[in-house]
Amino acid sequence: MNQAINAAIIQRSRILLAFKHDVYILPGGKPQAGDVDEHATLRREMREEFSGTELEDLHYYASFQGVTPHSKKPLEARVYFARLAGPLWDPTPGDSVTGFAWVAYAGLNSYHVSAITRTALDALHRDGHF
Repeated sequence: MNQAINAAIIQRSRILLAFKHDVYILPGGKPQAGDVDEHATLRREMREEFSGTELEDLHYYASFQGVTPHSKKPLEARVYFARLAGPLWDPTPGDSVTGFAWVAYAGLNSYHVSAITRTALDALHRDGHF
């Protein structure tokens, strides 16, 4: 099963979603050789996808199982709470992330969100996080 490490970055009751290949997802990605742990994976992915954006205060939240939005391969998404350690920079030109949105739970139906991301967002909302 593929694994993705994702960030739940919540500010003012809104969560950051990344627009990638025509669908909104939690920012993050797959571990690579050289990542010493999941925190390193998440920090690397944010720097790569958002022009050097840095994260801090990473804390594990939960894992969710589903399928990837396009290939439909089994996926485990391991979600961490995180805070921005400075400004959120625009997506890196040429990267697969081409946009982002700060979304309130009440507005989720206006966005094409992947199924596994929706499962994570529903859990975060149910647990009172946004």
